[in-house]
Amino acid sequence: MVEELSEKYEFDEFEFDFIRYPEIPSTYGTPLLNLALSPCFCEHCKAEALKHGLDLGEVRETFREIVEWHVEYLPNSYYCKDEDYLEAIYLEFTKEIIENELIKKWLEFRAEQIRIILKELSKIIRKNNPKAQISADLYPPSGSWLLGQDYKKLVEILDAVKIMIYVKPFRRSICRIPYETRIARKYLKNKPLILGLASWPPTTPEDIEEQLKLALDSPIDGVSFYSYGWTPEKNFLKIKELFKRWKI
Repeated sequence: MVEELSEKYEFDEFEFDFIRYPEIPSTYGTPLLNLALSPCFCEHCKAEALKHGLDLGEVRETFREIVEWHVEYLPNSYYCKDEDYLEAIYLEFTKEIIENELIKKWLEFRAEQIRIILKELSKIIRKNNPKAQISADLYPPSGSWLLGQDYKKLVEILDAVKIMIYVKPFRRSICRIPYETRIARKYLKNKPLILGLASWPPTTPEDIEEQLKLALDSPIDGVSFYSYGWTPEKNFLKIKELFKRWKI
């Protein structure tokens, strides 16, 4: 598909999306459980992993133990969301990642697989359209590595990045806007960084104004709103008003 698009059409920029492993949605899980549920054990991944000295069968057993512990624990516990509980589960998650060499090696393997495919696709585009910019929609850098998106690796290939911070629809903190954009800027250096915000419900015009105010003080080169087809007219009008008022 990339070969066909880059040969047949003229364009200034080719933007990749979903250049990552899938995220596992979980209401009652923990970060460690979500990670344990996310591996791919297809034949291709098994073969590629062996080339990197990684046995996915061993990875499967490690994650099976994690899942079984959660299956036993979660049904018999309260579902807590207070700050102290969240601190506890993230500290345990951090400890597991630091101490478990197999999980670290598996995470590095996934990041390398994403880098390889992006590199291969980018070569095709640059061959057929050398003047085109290549960008990608990436998860916020604080957690993108869990999905195989390593900013350090990917910015060596990309000309620009759109960081996706969809606050209301994905129940993200608005404070992620200044925090995540500053982390991303550290990796991108002088390359263009675009902030991707959500414009579809439950996002309101008031939400858009609040988020854009934070965006103006963040180290970005532009703002992008998603998604055109889901955005109500009142949100479009607010975006138009703010862009005109703040000369964005």
